[in-house]
Amino acid sequence: MLWLTLRGALERTFSFDDSVSFGAGDYRAPWGITDFEVDERTGVRRVAVSAHHYTWWPSLVTVLDDGWRRRGTFVHAGWIERVHWLSAERLLVLGFSEALDGGMAAILDVNDLDGQSPAPPDSPFFCANCGTGRPLRYIVMPRSEVNRASSSRFNRARADPVGEHFVVRTIEVPQGVGDAADALYEFSPSFDLLSASFSSRYWEIHRTLEEQGKIAHSREECPDRDGPREILVWEPGAGWNTLTAR
Repeated sequence: MLWLTLRGALERTFSFDDSVSFGAGDYRAPWGITDFEVDERTGVRRVAVSAHHYTWWPSLVTVLDDGWRRRGTFVHAGWIERVHWLSAERLLVLGFSEALDGGMAAILDVNDLDGQSPAPPDSPFFCANCGTGRPLRYIVMPRSEVNRASSSRFNRARADPVGEHFVVRTIEVPQGVGDAADALYEFSPSFDLLSASFSSRYWEIHRTLEEQGKIAHSREECPDRDGPREILVWEPGAGWNTLTAR
């Protein structure tokens, strides 16, 4: 990542050169930067940056201060592809959880960034040389029936603010011939789940998969006809909980 002056002169550069050790193995550079977002609400410029391993699934998130010094690192067992400042102290990151096999969203404390995504110490997805911190909230949105039947695999998450709320959408089938098929999750400002539904394109692809014999029931008979049924939520002190989405 490059920081250029208004005259086009190179001011700063940044790249990840980390080495992280998971139960599944060690992962080193190269890391590919996936997203960044600038925050200036405190009067000091800070940049949140995410990257994932060039070949495999681990990801990294850091915050650069006004001198481009790193202020901690969050290590994730899966891809992180989006970062968004919720406030001067809170960062929203989104992508896919390799450990839980679903789209993910997590809220991080910018002042306690050193840490990793939740995983048991004996898990392939636990990082032995990472910080001890954990997200303030970690949400997994499981892969849908259409995602699995179409062999689409990664239902990566994206987010858009809608008034005071956030709509997180997981891409259940990527854009191909026609729009992507999405699951839509509406969250409150504190990221409590308010509602969940599927896009109209989701049901179009559902019908196509029925005709191909890959799904054995109609929309009317589908267990998910009213939308996604549940999400998984992890919080410090509470651990994992399954929350119904209806």
